[in-house]
Amino acid sequence: AAAEIERLTGNRPVHGLTADGQQCLRIGNIEVVATSFALWSDPSVYDHENGMVSINWGGQTVRLYLQPDGSWTAECLPDLLAGKARREA
Repeated sequence: AAAEIERLTGNRPVHGLTADGQQCLRIGNIEVVATSFALWSDPSVYDHENGMVSINWGGQTVRLYLQPDGSWTAECLPDLLAGKARREA
């Protein structure tokens, strides 16, 4: 997933901790703070091909939007399926 995030955004994601010790995922100048336990290697990435990339990680769904100047903005929402059992059909 890290290679796909880098390919889509031009920024290699870096895992780390915030100043107060919370897990975070940094993508360029965007910092995603986990709201639930997250494995460092466990983001899910979706390319919506309309200038939006979504990443599910740490109980968050982060929507990254490509701006005309090439920068990215982020919208964070709770990942409603995080930690829930899912059945494959």
